[in-house]
Amino acid sequence: MKVQLKVDRKLRKALQNDEKKKLIQKAVKLNTSEMQRQSARNVPVVTGNLKRSQQIHFEDDGLKGIVGFTADYAAYVELGTRFRAGQKYLGRAYNQQKDKFLEDIHKIVRA
Repeated sequence: MKVQLKVDRKLRKALQNDEKKKLIQKAVKLNTSEMQRQSARNVPVVTGNLKRSQQIHFEDDGLKGIVGFTADYAAYVELGTRFRAGQKYLGRAYNQQKDKFLEDIHKIVRA
Protein backbone atom coordinates (compact mmCIF):
# COMPACT_ATOMS: atom_id res chain seq x y z
CA MET A 1 0.00 0.00 0.00
CA LYS A 2 1.58 3.30 -1.04
CA VAL A 3 0.81 6.86 -2.06
CA GLN A 4 2.96 9.01 -4.35
CA LEU A 5 3.51 12.71 -4.79
CA LYS A 6 5.06 13.40 -8.15
CA VAL A 7 5.58 16.13 -10.72
CA ASP A 8 3.95 15.49 -14.10
CA ARG A 9 5.70 15.54 -17.50
CA LYS A 10 4.39 18.95 -18.58
CA LEU A 11 5.78 20.58 -15.46
CA ARG A 12 9.10 18.77 -15.87
CA LYS A 13 9.38 20.07 -19.41
CA ALA A 14 8.70 23.61 -18.19
CA LEU A 15 11.36 23.26 -15.51
CA GLN A 16 14.50 23.57 -17.57
CA ASN A 17 15.63 26.16 -15.02
CA ASP A 18 17.90 24.42 -12.47
CA GLU A 19 16.93 26.84 -9.71
CA LYS A 20 13.22 26.05 -10.09
CA LYS A 21 13.96 22.35 -10.32
CA LYS A 22 15.78 22.48 -6.98
CA LEU A 23 12.83 24.30 -5.42
CA ILE A 24 10.44 21.66 -6.79
CA GLN A 25 12.65 18.87 -5.42
CA LYS A 26 12.64 20.58 -2.02
CA ALA A 27 8.82 20.91 -2.11
CA VAL A 28 8.43 17.22 -3.02
CA LYS A 29 10.76 16.20 -0.19
CA LEU A 30 9.08 18.47 2.37
CA ASN A 31 5.53 17.44 1.49
CA THR A 32 6.34 13.73 1.22
CA SER A 33 8.06 13.85 4.63
CA GLU A 34 5.06 15.62 6.14
CA MET A 35 2.74 13.02 4.64
CA GLN A 36 4.92 10.33 6.23
CA ARG A 37 4.66 12.02 9.64
CA GLN A 38 0.89 12.41 9.35
CA SER A 39 0.34 8.80 8.29
CA ALA A 40 2.52 7.60 11.18
CA ARG A 41 0.28 9.57 13.56
CA ASN A 42 -2.87 8.14 11.92
CA VAL A 43 -1.88 4.48 11.72
CA PRO A 44 -3.69 2.25 14.24
CA VAL A 45 -1.28 0.46 16.58
CA VAL A 46 -2.00 -2.96 18.06
CA THR A 47 1.35 -4.73 17.82
CA GLY A 48 3.32 -1.92 16.16
CA ASN A 49 4.20 -4.03 13.11
CA LEU A 50 2.19 -1.89 10.68
CA LYS A 51 3.71 1.35 11.96
CA ARG A 52 7.24 -0.09 11.75
CA SER A 53 6.65 -1.20 8.15
CA GLN A 54 6.37 2.42 6.96
CA GLN A 55 8.84 3.44 4.25
CA ILE A 56 9.64 6.63 2.38
CA HIS A 57 11.78 7.01 -0.72
CA PHE A 58 12.30 9.33 -3.64
CA GLU A 59 12.61 8.62 -7.37
CA ASP A 60 13.00 10.49 -10.66
CA ASP A 61 15.76 12.78 -9.42
CA GLY A 62 13.73 13.84 -6.38
CA LEU A 63 10.60 14.70 -8.37
CA LYS A 64 8.60 11.76 -6.99
CA GLY A 65 8.15 10.96 -3.30
CA ILE A 66 6.61 7.68 -2.14
CA VAL A 67 5.23 6.82 1.29
CA GLY A 68 4.13 3.25 1.86
CA PHE A 69 3.57 0.45 4.35
CA THR A 70 4.99 -2.98 3.59
CA ALA A 71 3.09 -5.09 6.13
CA ASP A 72 1.12 -7.78 4.30
CA TYR A 73 -2.15 -6.57 5.78
CA ALA A 74 -1.62 -2.81 5.25
CA ALA A 75 -4.21 -2.56 2.46
CA TYR A 76 -6.84 -4.34 4.57
CA VAL A 77 -6.38 -1.87 7.43
CA GLU A 78 -6.37 1.11 5.04
CA LEU A 79 -9.28 0.09 2.82
CA GLY A 80 -11.19 -2.28 5.08
CA THR A 81 -12.86 -5.60 4.37
CA ARG A 82 -16.46 -6.67 4.14
CA PHE A 83 -16.36 -7.21 7.91
CA ARG A 84 -14.55 -4.06 9.00
CA ALA A 85 -14.39 -0.46 7.79
CA GLY A 86 -11.06 0.92 6.60
CA GLN A 87 -8.94 3.12 8.86
CA LYS A 88 -7.74 5.44 6.02
CA TYR A 89 -4.47 6.22 7.85
CA LEU A 90 -2.60 6.82 4.57
CA GLY A 91 -5.50 8.29 2.61
CA ARG A 92 -6.18 10.90 5.31
CA ALA A 93 -2.51 11.93 5.32
CA TYR A 94 -2.54 12.22 1.52
CA ASN A 95 -5.72 14.30 1.50
CA GLN A 96 -4.34 16.60 4.20
CA GLN A 97 -1.09 17.17 2.31
CA LYS A 98 -2.08 17.29 -1.36
CA ASP A 99 -3.50 20.84 -1.30
CA LYS A 100 -0.39 22.14 0.47
CA PHE A 101 1.80 20.37 -2.11
CA LEU A 102 -0.12 21.87 -5.04
CA GLU A 103 0.02 25.31 -3.42
CA ASP A 104 3.81 25.02 -3.01
CA ILE A 105 4.23 23.94 -6.65
CA HIS A 106 2.04 26.77 -7.94
CA LYS A 107 4.07 29.33 -5.96
CA ILE A 108 7.31 28.05 -7.50
CA VAL A 109 5.98 27.93 -11.06
CA ARG A 110 4.46 31.40 -10.85
CA ALA A 111 7.64 32.98 -9.46
